[in-house]
Amino acid sequence: HAEIRRAAALFLADLREDGMAAVPALSSLLEDVEEDVRGLAAKALGCMGKEAGPAVPALVSALGDPALTIEALEALGHIGPGARPAEPAVLEILSRIGSPARARASAATALGALGAESPGSIAALADARDHEAELVRREAARALGRICPRA
Repeated sequence: HAEIRRAAALFLADLREDGMAAVPALSSLLEDVEEDVRGLAAKALGCMGKEAGPAVPALVSALGDPALTIEALEALGHIGPGARPAEPAVLEILSRIGSPARARASAATALGALGAESPGSIAALADARDHEAELVRREAARALGRICPRA
């Protein structure tokens, strides 16, 4: 059955912008027992961009799955400003001590794509510019540049 779910996730991913009707099915696949099915579902939602806006709550839930955090952050970033309700959860990943550098960098990128302008997000991104990992520093600086181009 896992092969069928993988094939379905790939098929739904191919629908992209024309597949808004696939958003509920892809959202439910974020809770699949198979890690690769969950990852494909998150990637498919990301490919749909802003059309996947209704999946934001499911993607926020997926942020708690360590195997899915990066893909969920990337999908939220591809949704863009329509995913702004996810800002507190994304900010938490950026700010969490012990979060892997790649997750923190992806969170910074997502905050930039969301246009996250809350004082907490701006402060966390500014702090992340001093992170030990170059990837986190770079993505935080890029995100701030997107949010506050004159800063």
